[in-house]
Amino acid sequence: MRIVSLLTLMILLRSATVLGQPSSRENLMIYLDCGQCDGNFIKQEIPQVNYTLDPLRAQVHVLVSVQGLDSGGRIYLFEFIGREKFEGDRFSLEILIDPQNTSLERSEKIVNALKAGLVVFIAQNGDSDHVQVILPVPKPEVPAQEDEGSSTEGEQEESGFFNQWIYEVFSNLDWNKETNRSTLNMRYGGNMNYITDQWRIRFNPNFNYIEGFVRDDEENIQFSRRSNNISSAVIKSLTSHWSVGMFFNWSQNTYTNIKNSYWVSPALEYSIFPYSEAVTKEFTIAYRLGLTDQHYLEETIFLKTQEHLVRQSIDVQLDMRQRWGNVDVQLSASNFFQDWSKNRLNLEADVSFRVIKGLSFNIGGSYILINDQINLRRGDATLEEILLGQRQLATDFESGLNFGMRYTFGALYNNVVNTRL
Repeated sequence: MRIVSLLTLMILLRSATVLGQPSSRENLMIYLDCGQCDGNFIKQEIPQVNYTLDPLRAQVHVLVSVQGLDSGGRIYLFEFIGREKFEGDRFSLEILIDPQNTSLERSEKIVNALKAGLVVFIAQNGDSDHVQVILPVPKPEVPAQEDEGSSTEGEQEESGFFNQWIYEVFSNLDWNKETNRSTLNMRYGGNMNYITDQWRIRFNPNFNYIEGFVRDDEENIQFSRRSNNISSAVIKSLTSHWSVGMFFNWSQNTYTNIKNSYWVSPALEYSIFPYSEAVTKEFTIAYRLGLTDQHYLEETIFLKTQEHLVRQSIDVQLDMRQRWGNVDVQLSASNFFQDWSKNRLNLEADVSFRVIKGLSFNIGGSYILINDQINLRRGDATLEEILLGQRQLATDFESGLNFGMRYTFGALYNNVVNTRL
């Protein structure tokens, strides 16, 4: 990469302001490949480049990958891929978006990262006279004053564990009323997460309650559903490819006939690609073997009111985000040790890819083979229970399919920001 020293300075200081002339057809042509970016805000803040609608006509392809964190934050990885006269010039940088950031603060951080990456290409494009880099003046460090009540070094290290925790609580109340229908939906819970390079600990309680009525021939039909869940996990990184974990889950669900369900399971995961590359490509295989204790609200079709089970599962996940498109495939298989005929196979896939200039396709679907509905209520479901979704029904499979296409043509680029009406 040419002008390496300037790029390094920009990344280390994480602050740059690019000033230039209004856009023209001679300006740098970029293709911004970011599904979670505010395009209007970026065009307004960085008008010194042309934003092409066709990736094959771009001089710089900016590929932005986003990875969600347990804390609620996100990691944005920016890959600047040079083409035409910039062929071979390629580098990346990443930023962390805190969960406390507003949408405006998130957009501002994204713009700053784009400026830091594009300034090198703008300068090489012959626009160096229109580029001005403003670097902050570092403030002199003031030595910390120690007082008698200050904590010792050992105490500070000990408190560091608690400083890594992130807490979140949430609640949502949704009420809808019509002449012949009323629904109240209440959901609340929280999240506790501890995240370091070596450890990942989470505790997630979630509670949901739904009640309402439907009027039929002057008669009110009452209904209610309750779904509660507490999940937790402790995961330890072993190497750049291996991780181990322990999972625990408690749940209640009137729809699936679960009065109380307890599940505890150790797990082992292998990542074919190093975990450091998870933002752009991830291919993992995880195995779980756990104990389940289930108590039912009503007697099941197998004449059970409670049972103890041993369940194993294997999960394979592939996620890729490349210039030609995205791939997301998940395959999961599980069964009960007591009866291997009680099993489930779940396949989900979403693929989007560019065929030719301006033309892209996306296709997705899911298929689930279901042979493990041991929790189904004994007896036939009433018409009211079926229509109001109060009871889980027997099925051998679930399936879904979606597909679409997109074709972009017309003007080569469009830098106009217009949000009227």
